[in-house]
Amino acid sequence: MTRSQKNDGTDIVDHIRIGGIVLSIIVMIAGALFLLPGSARFLEGLFGREEVPVVDFSTLIIPAGDPDHYLACPEDICLSQAPDQLLETYDVPAERLRSMLLGFVDNQPTVSFWRMDPSINQFDFLENDPSMRMPDVITVQTFDLGDGKSAIAIYSRSLHGLAEAGSNRRRVLRWLKMIDPG
Repeated sequence: MTRSQKNDGTDIVDHIRIGGIVLSIIVMIAGALFLLPGSARFLEGLFGREEVPVVDFSTLIIPAGDPDHYLACPEDICLSQAPDQLLETYDVPAERLRSMLLGFVDNQPTVSFWRMDPSINQFDFLENDPSMRMPDVITVQTFDLGDGKSAIAIYSRSLHGLAEAGSNRRRVLRWLKMIDPG
């Protein structure tokens, strides 16, 4: 009796087993590719870059229940949203504060420039945390308050998935420490 003559269900089990093995291999390869450096850019090329709305700090409202953000801002600038951290003004001109910000960012290998609006001194950056493959967005705006004084607002948020707890807060605190002119 040949195998085709004797069909007791083992052929179906064999096909399911082989299919499971093949699917497992595909998932492992896809997972390994996702962990490689540059995978975020590959995924952006494949699926496109999500458009992120331009931030207006005076009207910014963070969706309720969104845990993946951190906002640091002077209260007289962030009018619609209570910031996670209130910031004081600086006794330096806005141009100097902006230069310090850009100097800091230029020396960060995980940060890339995304877009800017020089008319309002606002900059958007992408930061790729080495442990996470999807970038976070950091929007920074410097404000000229006159008489050699300035202020800064920083909004860090995750676009995809859940960020590591506190990562946006730690990022904003690190950035503020590195660009502190005082």
